[in-house]
Amino acid sequence: MQNNIKDIYKLLEQIEAMGIIGAIGDGVSIQGTDFKILFQNQVHKDFFGDHVGDNCYKAYRQKDNVCEECPVSGSLEDNFTHKSERSIITDKGTRHFEITVSPLRDSSGKIISGIEIAREITESKKTEKLLMAEREQMVSIFDSIDEAVYVSDPETYEVLFANLALKKVFGEVTGEKCFKAFQNMEAPCPFCTNDRIFGNNAGRPYIWEFQNCINHRWYRCIDKAIRWTDGRMVRCEMAVDITEYKRVDEKTRENERFLDDIFSSIQDGISILDKDMNIVRVNRTMENWYSHVMPLAGKKCYEAYHFRRQPCEICPTRKTLETKQAHYDVVPKRGPVGEVIGWLDLYSFPIFEKETGELKGVIEYVRDITERRKVEHELKERIEELERFYDMAIGRELKMKELKDEAHRLRLELSKYQKD
Repeated sequence: MQNNIKDIYKLLEQIEAMGIIGAIGDGVSIQGTDFKILFQNQVHKDFFGDHVGDNCYKAYRQKDNVCEECPVSGSLEDNFTHKSERSIITDKGTRHFEITVSPLRDSSGKIISGIEIAREITESKKTEKLLMAEREQMVSIFDSIDEAVYVSDPETYEVLFANLALKKVFGEVTGEKCFKAFQNMEAPCPFCTNDRIFGNNAGRPYIWEFQNCINHRWYRCIDKAIRWTDGRMVRCEMAVDITEYKRVDEKTRENERFLDDIFSSIQDGISILDKDMNIVRVNRTMENWYSHVMPLAGKKCYEAYHFRRQPCEICPTRKTLETKQAHYDVVPKRGPVGEVIGWLDLYSFPIFEKETGELKGVIEYVRDITERRKVEHELKERIEELERFYDMAIGRELKMKELKDEAHRLRLELSKYQKD
């Protein structure tokens, strides 16, 4: 034993002469096979006090026997390096240390002691505690979200975290490959958006929609690269279930297509205007009538239909906007250069906001009455002609009656003369 101790001290003298011990920023101590502290460098003494000659378990833990899971004991027994952590309470708070112990051998290879390296990890412990608190806070926030959220490693595709909402749909998937867990694929998804959120796109969210391959529900996915609690950049996705929205949207589109078909099939003209007389929408008939000023949407009705800079004097729509009631009038139908080529019956009806009841526009229902006007004009001329003929015929009849009456009077006069 004495020879072993002499060998140790001789080795320490050589190390100290080379300045190695002094250059080490960690605490260094050597314990013999009997667990007596044979050496401490100044850093180790500053950490734990000067205990050279004392048993380590007594000096550091105030125990009478070797500590359980003692790294020195383990290293002396199995000839391997052992690690543990040690905490001490000081007037400045708790300090944490990482203890690494390796066996020391003599020239024959026999283990004669253990060398302990003590590195303070108080700051890293604080950082670790802060990271744990940050992670717990992040997990708490994610779990409070009703939409599915997961975090995965962009390199390995391992699911690092899944919130409660996601687990209700896909089960416990932490540790699985995201492409297998969420899409039942054997390789990364061909539609993976990692290239849209990393690299030059880091920090920018990417929003997309997709139908899941497992449950066939539709999701609006919001993907973004975030820094995980261990410092690495990871993929974070929130998936909002929009299946019902998609169904309603499809039903709405079907209804719109149905209304479009009805709208387009009406043979009379329909024009929808806003409160400023801007054309919002027209049917196919209006497009055909006014193909020379297409597109109609966005233009003022009086500009597109009547080549004017101001609203028309005869305008049912203006009256409807003023009174919020339906109105009617006959207006001219104009050709490519503003010439009158026909006549239109124009009915204007108010459009109200469903929620507020406020007037938001006007529907113009327009019927081409050009042919009817022509027939009416022809009939009017015919009637006037007949009236003139009638007047002439009646005049002639009156004249004949007067002549007849005059002849009768003359006959009476003649008979008087013949009697005389």
